[in-house]
Amino acid sequence: MSMYTTLFLKILRLILVPEDIALKDAHVLEHMLEPKTTLQFIRLVELLETRFQNFEEEFSAYCRRKSHGLVHGTL
Repeated sequence: MSMYTTLFLKILRLILVPEDIALKDAHVLEHMLEPKTTLQFIRLVELLETRFQNFEEEFSAYCRRKSHGLVHGTL
């Protein structure tokens, strides 16, 4: 597995993408994104790891609230 596939897999796991989908999508992302975009993802992961140690836990709670209609707004 390449360094970039590993990076994207880490991001997809952080946002709670199921493992089988994350493995497939990480590979796709590695080959479809521009180098500048990949660099920005690297920076995002660095920020999350240094400033938001509880990100995964907080995001999981947010997703649970969202699925129960407790968080308003959609993309």
